[in-house]
Amino acid sequence: MTTTLDLPSRTGAEGIAPRARRPPRRVGYALIACGLALLPLDALEALCLITTGLLTLRRDPRHALVATATAMLLVVDAWFDTTTAAQGSDLVTALAMAVGAELPLAALCTVLAVRALPRAAP
Repeated sequence: MTTTLDLPSRTGAEGIAPRARRPPRRVGYALIACGLALLPLDALEALCLITTGLLTLRRDPRHALVATATAMLLVVDAWFDTTTAAQGSDLVTALAMAVGAELPLAALCTVLAVRALPRAAP
């Protein structure tokens, strides 16, 4: 005997799923450019940024998953770099990278992921 579980539908009154807000195309290009710039420094961050940018340009709904992973990776890398840097120029460089690049990119990826969430029906 099998039982089925009826999950609530995320479709509107006309049977069509509500569309999430789409990010502008320039966001995808910016993420790809930042990924290419980071390629010599951190290959995994670069790969994640490029993948997020490409999926955003293609308007692929999976960009939210990659953007979430990218944001997490950027935040953890910023934390790791700043806490393990020695005093002096290493610490200044780590803080500059964290504040100037990694944390703003993580915030952008988080915004992309949150905006891709489906909106609740009224």
